[in-house]
Amino acid sequence: MDLKIPAGSHAGTKLRLQGPRMPASPAGDFYVVLQIALPPASDEKTKAAYRALSEAMPFNPRASLGV
Repeated sequence: MDLKIPAGSHAGTKLRLQGPRMPASPAGDFYVVLQIALPPASDEKTKAAYRALSEAMPFNPRASLGV
């Protein structure tokens, strides 16, 4: 089974596969909830890349919460 994740998807997004996709599964839809995991920053080169990305694309996940 292949699942294409749309560009711009966020953690917690629920995707639905309609109908029976797997032979051993009962009839109905199959749901997938996305969990996003980043590779660990284990060395200085990776940490620098994360810092550069953070500076180039500032993001506050709580900005829309109004707190």
